[in-house]
Amino acid sequence: MRRNKRWMFVGTLLAALLASAARAQEEGRLIGWGSQIIPDASELEGLVQVTGGPYHSLGLRQDGSLVQWERRFGALPEPNTGFIDIACGLNHSIALRQDGSVACWGSNSNQQCEVPAPNVDFVAIAALACTNTSEPWGCSIGVKADGRVVTWGHSMPTPQPNFSFIDVAANPTGCAGLKADGTVVTWGIEIMPVFAPGSFYTDVAAGVNHFLALTDGGTNVACGDNAAGQCTIPEPNADFVAIAAGNLFSMGLKENGQLVCWGAITPIPEPNEDFVSMWAGYTQRMALKQNGELRCWGRNDWGQWGPPPDNHDIVAVCDAATAYGSPMYSYFIHRSFALKADGRVMDLLHQSWAPDSGYVSVTVGDWRGVGLKTDGTLRDFDDGPLPEPNEGFVAIASAAYAYAFSTASHPSGYLLALKADGSIVGIENGDGSGHLNIPNPNTDFVAISASRSHALGLKSDGHVVSWGGTTAVPSPNSGFCAITAGEGFSLGLKTDGTVVGWGTNNHGQCDVPAPNTNFVAISAGDSYCLGLKADGTLVQWGTPIGLPMPNEHFAGIFAGNAHFLLGLKGELSAVDDPPGPEDRSPGLELRGLYPNPFNPTVTVDFHTAAPGPVTLEVLDLLGRRVWRDELGQLPAGQHHVRWQGRDQKGANVASGFYVLRVQDDAGHAQSRKALLLR
Repeated sequence: MRRNKRWMFVGTLLAALLASAARAQEEGRLIGWGSQIIPDASELEGLVQVTGGPYHSLGLRQDGSLVQWERRFGALPEPNTGFIDIACGLNHSIALRQDGSVACWGSNSNQQCEVPAPNVDFVAIAALACTNTSEPWGCSIGVKADGRVVTWGHSMPTPQPNFSFIDVAANPTGCAGLKADGTVVTWGIEIMPVFAPGSFYTDVAAGVNHFLALTDGGTNVACGDNAAGQCTIPEPNADFVAIAAGNLFSMGLKENGQLVCWGAITPIPEPNEDFVSMWAGYTQRMALKQNGELRCWGRNDWGQWGPPPDNHDIVAVCDAATAYGSPMYSYFIHRSFALKADGRVMDLLHQSWAPDSGYVSVTVGDWRGVGLKTDGTLRDFDDGPLPEPNEGFVAIASAAYAYAFSTASHPSGYLLALKADGSIVGIENGDGSGHLNIPNPNTDFVAISASRSHALGLKSDGHVVSWGGTTAVPSPNSGFCAITAGEGFSLGLKTDGTVVGWGTNNHGQCDVPAPNTNFVAISAGDSYCLGLKADGTLVQWGTPIGLPMPNEHFAGIFAGNAHFLLGLKGELSAVDDPPGPEDRSPGLELRGLYPNPFNPTVTVDFHTAAPGPVTLEVLDLLGRRVWRDELGQLPAGQHHVRWQGRDQKGANVASGFYVLRVQDDAGHAQSRKALLLR
């Protein structure tokens, strides 16, 4: 028997999968790129300062280099060295180099990234943005070595007289500047609060509508809006060494390494000790521990907290972006879920675990997350409605209907669920425009995919059915083994490793780049596509988003909406043994498994040289038997048999690799691996 084991993992569509939970910690590692960045945990090592805007975060390392994560606003400046201070606005960033120059990147809608000449002699920086107007704006601020304040971007006045400043903090209404004599001066667009004289101040901080100042005696002084108590400093007001301010809340760091929060607060991560620095964003908070550990809490709708905890052994991931705000000014919030190899599900928005386990698949549409369990039942993580009777399901898919301005309590989307008998059922919130009008005959489906514009189903004979508002599947409609629905277009993967695209093609999303061969997985987003090759590399086409480097050892792909891409990476931890006698059997030939990847049914194609009994076995990668089927007496020739992704007791098995093995009574046997993608 051949004992070769190439331990790796692969994923596709709304799932990205792991081959074995017993492998190295590096495997099943989630990364993100495009409009949202999920960095590797190693990239967040050695941080000495963190900051951010409402949708993105920025870190400064000990070596003077920068790292950014969550929503991406421009590429980091090059060379990425020599930085000593950082600041973030709404959608731009600013960094101060050791030589006194300033680098700006991101949105330049108000020229906030155009540093005025001469770009020299800066000693402090700040960035601000305003979102509560019809046209959000940004501004950058710097303090020069001669004590002058310089502003660029949206019109923000400078203080008068403009001299002897050493630091500055800013919010949408104005600025607070710290002077060399220990006084604080406020100025801005509106009438500003005034810090009373008589104290020697050492630091200033700006929230959205309030300011903080720290005295040399370790006490705090606050002024401005106090609607949530953000200016009511808790007792004892003593022993503070650092301050920070956000939207309706304030933070302080004590000499003993503990944090204090007041105003609109969320619980501080425990244990509350050994903190050395902190940062307050719009609603998110970050703090660094003495050992360099980054702790985050508060808002996480764009991944502001960075990579999920225990970022390994992830076997499936899904994400959806929902539009909020108004047509005049809108923004997206991401809801993501990750499935671990042990069957647990994490809500990445809150980085919290579902209270139960035993899941084999997970999907998310407009805010709602749904999990499929081993017993074939579904669970809505937000307690929404589910199809009845809730039993016998083998695959799930969901999507929002449109970029509607919705809330978590008023979702607008739909859920499709594939039954073990090959039929599809669904449930919706809002007007689906035919998304649940599944064409007849509603039988023999083996895979499903959902998008805002339409839905797809794959039949057992390899042809694709489309409904809900998209173009017809091109001819020949046959030989497909995987499907994915994008925004107004579709992709289908054929058993020969080629990809076919059809539908809207305004960004080239249906023009598969050459060579169109050796694809093993596909995923479609709004106007962009991802393909996974058999060698572990990625191909991206349609709207250009790019790929993370190095482009190797990829095993999972997911193209979400709002220009966000996710993937899983991992390393090989075993090498193939030389082929054994099983692979050179003269009487039995296993010619193929299709589709592969599959969900939930795979067809085994084999040939027997002589009549006789044949057995099909399914093993996991630890060698444990999952399924055994005595196929009986078969004539010589070509045969096809299916496995429906269940164990011997009829329960759904988890996503991952399985070894399918056929054997005749003469002892001839052959096996191949197949990937189940629920």
